Amino acid sequence: MALVVSQIKPKDFNIAQNQISFALGLDQTESQRMAKKSFKSGGENVVDALQIPRILARHGYRGEKKAKAELFPNFELWGDSEQILKNGWEKRGSVIISGHIGCIELLAAYYVARGLDLYAIGRSPNKQWIDTWVIALREGYGVKTIWREHPSSAMKILKALRSGATISALIDQDTKLESAYAPFFGLDAASPSGLIKLAVKKDIPILSCFIVRSGPDKYELHSKIIDYDSSSLDSLNSIVCRYNQELERVISLYPEQWVWWHKRWRRRPGVDYNANPNELKNSVDYSDWIASISKENLKTVNKN
Repeated sequence: MALVVSQIKPKDFNIAQNQISFALGLDQTESQRMAKKSFKSGGENVVDALQIPRILARHGYRGEKKAKAELFPNFELWGDSEQILKNGWEKRGSVIISGHIGCIELLAAYYVARGLDLYAIGRSPNKQWIDTWVIALREGYGVKTIWREHPSSAMKILKALRSGATISALIDQDTKLESAYAPFFGLDAASPSGLIKLAVKKDIPILSCFIVRSGPDKYELHSKIIDYDSSSLDSLNSIVCRYNQELERVISLYPEQWVWWHKRWRRRPGVDYNANPNELKNSVDYSDWIASISKENLKTVNKN
């Protein structure tokens, strides 16, 4: 993994270091050390993703459609992780909102092995060969992919939910999509909100779910039911707040496993970036900006 760290772009390392310093309150030396660990962990997650069949086979999994938990003694389920399976077994369509922490492909593969009919929503890769490779990789362990740019993506999602399938999406990154803002480590951050709005409209169960590596060939799944009132005008923001709180909790336990190099807080509330693209900070300006923020002035920053 030393090669992974050596190939890091300076701008990405600076963003990671400054975001770690802001969110975790670490000094320069400690934030640099944590940034290196996060890139190393990212490389380990890629390796895990490439050998998922081998990882599952080590636990005795041979392609059963509904493998028992006893087959996976190194996978610890925390919180409401079993409820995800119950919803799937009972054909209750549900939504999982996850994030870029741990090996997310392994998280999906585990649940499919346990009997979940799972669809993953994401942005289609820019290169066709990557698109083809990702779909083939996921199909190898039973995960179906829906690219949100596809004209029929909305129809596919609704059809899957009606069949009792589980839809999953990663919502911990700043994107061009319609978003909702909620505090993340104290500073408002944008999260894609389309899938959540659909779930609320259809009154579909929503759960947060994350995977982390807890030791050599050992993993923890952390999940939480996110209760909401579908008739409340504040349901969307409430859901995103609770999601962020749960992700914060898991990151605080395993900070090196989150993608600190992503510009998490770049878009600010109240700005129309389509009409004002110059308002979107470049990597250098963003890194300097997040480095200048202290916990003491968060209220002022959030208002602006």
